[in-house]
Amino acid sequence: MVSSFYCERDLPSVDLVFSVSDVTGFGEFGYDLSMKRSVLPLGFIVTMLWSFTCFDHGLAQAGSGLGSVTLESMELKQTDLATALEFLAAKAEEAAPSAPPANFLLIDSEGTHAKREITMKLKGVPWATALKYVCELAQVTARGDGAVILIGTKEEVDRMILQRQKIQTGVASEAAQSRLASMVVESVAFDQASLEDVAEYVRLTAQAYLQKESRGGAAGTLNVLIKENPKEAIAPRRVSMNLKSISMSELLHCATGLANCRFRIDARAVVIGEAADLARPPGGPRKPSGAIFNQLAAKTIDSIDIPAGSQVPEFLEVVRSLGGVNGINMSKDAVAASRLAMHQVTVLELLRYYNEISGTAYRLDPNAFIISDDPDVPVKPKPPVALQPRTPAGTGPAGLGFDP
Repeated sequence: MVSSFYCERDLPSVDLVFSVSDVTGFGEFGYDLSMKRSVLPLGFIVTMLWSFTCFDHGLAQAGSGLGSVTLESMELKQTDLATALEFLAAKAEEAAPSAPPANFLLIDSEGTHAKREITMKLKGVPWATALKYVCELAQVTARGDGAVILIGTKEEVDRMILQRQKIQTGVASEAAQSRLASMVVESVAFDQASLEDVAEYVRLTAQAYLQKESRGGAAGTLNVLIKENPKEAIAPRRVSMNLKSISMSELLHCATGLANCRFRIDARAVVIGEAADLARPPGGPRKPSGAIFNQLAAKTIDSIDIPAGSQVPEFLEVVRSLGGVNGINMSKDAVAASRLAMHQVTVLELLRYYNEISGTAYRLDPNAFIISDDPDVPVKPKPPVALQPRTPAGTGPAGLGFDP
């Protein structure tokens, strides 16, 4: 039964180019233009002129160099918005190759913005002004957010900005947050990739970076987990983006924002999920200690993959085998609501994350640890329907073989 939990995933090789540097973001800028009358009040005209100035000023203040870029000519004939943005990004790179790239993040959950057609012909206009006209014709809003320029409706852009609010974690996570901000990927592109694939890419990228940083020494790893919401599965959500010179923390912000969820950075892992779900830490003692604690904290697991739907007795068998300690189950029907794939973690860390995804808590006795229902979780989480394990003939609920 224990061996069925172990899984070494065959993953495609990833060619990565890293540079450790600060990512200079774009300043905050925006506009909202609606001209429906031929005669406009003077105050309205002044307001529009001021907003146009702020649009250009935001780029200039960001230190990106794009505020001073002028396009000699630009002609679009029934060009879709996605292609127009690619053209503007290429022109920015051509005019200012040493400046941070123009990273556009198109928020297009309905798949309608990218196809909107634009026709216009301009000569000798600032790059930011050309972007402004493109957005106006496509009926979308542009706004700087960190290292990207968000493109979408005002509501979509505002929601994405709010996603940046940090979910509080412990002091030990500060080093992980700083490290993620320093990991810069030269380019990354996702075309309708699942959030699970993005999470695995982030883990692989962080692992390659840490190996390079260790210079032949013992390299650490950064786990990336998805904490599922029972109502709507998070792992299958799709995202599309094409970014250059982007830090891993910015990449996580963009991916989770597009998937309408959040992420939390712990000392040893990034956890992706709904904001309300991430705010509650795993149940258990605040300051555990004792002989059992020392045993759980001393044993490190190289790799483990526990599927969604795994029950507590099955999990205990794994912990007994790996940690060499006694475990007792006092929970009636708790199961893992999410897949728990982790690398280079202690048995104690594994236990705490299992608590989080199953709605359980643990306590430490002199001779065993006990898993029970967490009183702070009124309804124990279950895997979403899309992720619930199928039971093949002749197997148990979690796919474990048995003799009928």
